[in-house]
Amino acid sequence: MEACAASFVCNKATQKIGGKWSWSSSNSANYKYVAEAKKRGLSCGVPTSTKPVSKVSVKPVVRSAQTTKQTLLAMNVLKGYGVKEDKPKALSLFLLSAKERDPRALFWLGKMYQDGDGVLKNYKKAYMWFSLATLNGYSQIGADARNEIENLLDARSLIEAQDLSLQCTKQGYQDC
Repeated sequence: MEACAASFVCNKATQKIGGKWSWSSSNSANYKYVAEAKKRGLSCGVPTSTKPVSKVSVKPVVRSAQTTKQTLLAMNVLKGYGVKEDKPKALSLFLLSAKERDPRALFWLGKMYQDGDGVLKNYKKAYMWFSLATLNGYSQIGADARNEIENLLDARSLIEAQDLSLQCTKQGYQDC
């Protein structure tokens, strides 16, 4: 049933122009479907390089130098570059940076869950973190990683992963 709802949203949100799918902009009635598809993180077959027609803009977040340094430290701690490898410490540092919506931290959390690197492998959480990375500035890299995970999930799991992304956003990136 939920997969049917996602399919319905995609059918209403997209249109084929010149043999390629794009976000529907023909009338304002379809805008709510475009917004719903984007909210759920659905690509609906639209190439990620195509900018969606949207009246909703995401405000850029100004990240502090502290957050940037924290994310870089987490990357080094995760892989043991110049410091002792400590995956639980890397996870906690990435989560702190994720609360500040640092796209690199969000992306690396997705990689950790995708690979089971320091955490249990969880494709739903990987999808969630990659979606949030995409939303916060890692547009092409995050979208590519998210699309790779999307192909590994069944329809029900995909909807659950999209709902995780939405919940995290609503919670202000706290307790994700």
